[in-house]
Amino acid sequence: MYRAMLYYLLALLAAGALVLGSPDVLLTAFVIAVIANAANLLFARLLGAKTNLESTTITALILALIAGPYEPLGNIVPILFLALVAPASKYILVWNKKHLFNPAAISVFLSALILGEGASWWTGMREIAPLIFLGGIFMVQKINRWLIIGAFLSVWILITQSAPASPVWFLMFVMLIEPLTSPEPKTHQLAYGAAVAALSAGLPVLFPSFQFSLEGSLLAGNLIFAFASPRANHVLKLAAKKKIAPRTWKFTFSGKALSFKAGQYMEWTLPHARPDSRGFRRFFTIASSPHEKRVSFITKIVENSSSFKKALLKMKKGQEVVAHGPSGDFTLPKCKEDKLAFVAGGIGITPFLSMARYLEGSGQKRNIVLVYIVSSMEDVAAKNLFASTIIHESKKEGRLTAELIKSKIPDYNERTFYLSGPTGMVKGLKETLEETGTAGIKTDYFPGY
Repeated sequence: MYRAMLYYLLALLAAGALVLGSPDVLLTAFVIAVIANAANLLFARLLGAKTNLESTTITALILALIAGPYEPLGNIVPILFLALVAPASKYILVWNKKHLFNPAAISVFLSALILGEGASWWTGMREIAPLIFLGGIFMVQKINRWLIIGAFLSVWILITQSAPASPVWFLMFVMLIEPLTSPEPKTHQLAYGAAVAALSAGLPVLFPSFQFSLEGSLLAGNLIFAFASPRANHVLKLAAKKKIAPRTWKFTFSGKALSFKAGQYMEWTLPHARPDSRGFRRFFTIASSPHEKRVSFITKIVENSSSFKKALLKMKKGQEVVAHGPSGDFTLPKCKEDKLAFVAGGIGITPFLSMARYLEGSGQKRNIVLVYIVSSMEDVAAKNLFASTIIHESKKEGRLTAELIKSKIPDYNERTFYLSGPTGMVKGLKETLEETGTAGIKTDYFPGY
């Protein structure tokens, strides 16, 4: 998803350069990117942190799209300020080893206060509005932030009685949904989108002279929900890697003990040489129990895997990765009496593996039936997780239909179903179960797998 955002922003810059009839837009973006990445590398080395070229470049492109447009040689002071403050904020304005604010937003906000030159939001030009909208829809779908967008739009229209202008669409589709500074829990996403919309739409009405409503409102939302939805960056070292099925590997890491709930996931960053279009980062569900000292994940690695997964296989014991999180609400219900049905497709067994180990470690007894969907028995990555475990071999039995669910789980209508696996499988089963009738359905989602 980071690489997709990079391409989206480059397309907006190219469109802006064409509309303005000037290469200065592209040159400014290049200068900011070079300075920001050099500064980021320096800060990282001084503080012993990991660097991420992709993330810093995305921030630089956002700055070039919302500030100016500048003629680079004639505006070197604001360009230097923006390019230096944005990466610096990731190391200075931090809490729990995670930056508090959207780097581009805090950079233009401070530039306005100190230099008197803040965000112009020039990228909101009418000519490139369709590209902002279409690309933005794709990005929101990719990282599943529709709750934030829906809440923001609802509150904005309620207050202003009109649709947002193009600069607001850019704020929504690019900056508001940034994964590292927006919350993960669904209720928090709704509150976050609503709060930022209320501030950005309401502040100009209450304080007509206030000129920083968009970036200021976003920063306020970042600050509030950084504490309401705490997540952190963790530096972990590879402790072991093991092949547990023909195409499935388990990676175990050591480090400071993590606090998480069984079923949650983390974002893993592994810089490596010559990354492909999928970049340095992946989201993997935690396979270990919260009771364990080490944290692990399981992933499928095939012959033509991404450069990220190839780098995983080449990792040596003691090599470091950065894990961000934990995140996600695909967790066990609080009521221990609820009857549950877990349905896992392939590597979707991971959250249930974590839950099984957690329940065993805590001595809990729950009424759970597991249906584990695999192509064949050789793809089974874990056996006998629960007393009632049903293996469904799709090559022999075909797709898991409503009739098969009823035959395998007679009391299906009394159970809450947890679905985890490939997106297509989860969506199809959800539709099937909604027609069949159950006590409830909960689906697992983590972007960018």
